[in-house]
Amino acid sequence: MTMGPRNGNGVSRHTPLSLEERLANSILPRKAFEVYGQTGETPITCTPEVIEVADTYLDKNGIDKTKKDDKTQWDIFWAREMIAAKIVIADRGITYREYLPGRHFMYDLLADSIISLLNSNGNNGNLNDRRIAEFGGGSGIGLISLAQRGAHVTNLDSSKMALDFSKYLAEHHKVENMLSRIEGNFYDAPFGKDEFDVVYNAGVLEHLDDTQAEKLLREMTSATKPGGYVVVAIPNENSPFYKGLQKKERDIYKQFRKIFVRLPWEETRRTFDFRQLMGAVDLTFVKEDGLLIPPSEKVKTKDITKEDITIFEKYLSPDPYQSVDSAISNWRGFHGSVDASFRRKYGWSIYAVGQKKAA
Repeated sequence: MTMGPRNGNGVSRHTPLSLEERLANSILPRKAFEVYGQTGETPITCTPEVIEVADTYLDKNGIDKTKKDDKTQWDIFWAREMIAAKIVIADRGITYREYLPGRHFMYDLLADSIISLLNSNGNNGNLNDRRIAEFGGGSGIGLISLAQRGAHVTNLDSSKMALDFSKYLAEHHKVENMLSRIEGNFYDAPFGKDEFDVVYNAGVLEHLDDTQAEKLLREMTSATKPGGYVVVAIPNENSPFYKGLQKKERDIYKQFRKIFVRLPWEETRRTFDFRQLMGAVDLTFVKEDGLLIPPSEKVKTKDITKEDITIFEKYLSPDPYQSVDSAISNWRGFHGSVDASFRRKYGWSIYAVGQKKAA
């Protein structure tokens, strides 16, 4: 994937990009509905081919698509996500990382944070056979990023289709021997006490009320070793980057309402006082931070406060990126050069860390 305009000789232009141009030049898809079918008109997860193959797969697994319960809706969602990924990877001859680079990058940054918590940076980022679980892991792409760094990872999810997808992605990334998949309820997790060095989730807590969130966090804490960490990440409702993606999703839903799988709780999102929530389950609050990744939709200069414009201009390349890798490299440096308050302000996700008290 080549990014940015070039002149007729294949050399990047010398006129520096404006901030809006730099942000537009950084755009990377994060969700499957941002990737279009071969015609360029229909989101890949809404194409007849994906729906037909996913329905066949659901039927073979005995899943009744007419049921409206949450578990069935998740199964339909993940079946389409899996089939879309398989089709794009096969037809276009690309990797999953190339298919959804923004998604991969976000989970890579989260993995970096977990590595830092476990003090593994001195070992070239290797997690040295640490045990890590995700409660509500979905496709497991975050776990796969951790497995690639040496961790033994466990995906607990109620959706069989999500677990099948995580198996496919683990095989695709050649870490299938590092991933365990368990179908179950994260409010009643099938683990003993003190099993994992880190237990985390991303994109789960915001859909829960206070009582549910505390119950989930208690289960996560129980499964964590003394001195280990509980990490939760939620979308950043205040970030202009996230707001742009949400608007695009709503627009696509309006256009493809009959076939676009939009889960019933997508309009219900909550934020939390993480310090208070972690204190309620006897975790020691460690920190709150953000994951600063490229936008997947255009961001206007007016969406950035005046005092922050110079920071974006300082760290984002004034020249067009020549590849996705060069864009990610620039944004990784950007993410590491600003402070946590800036990342919480503009990051696509916010995450919080609690530590289980030593025995």
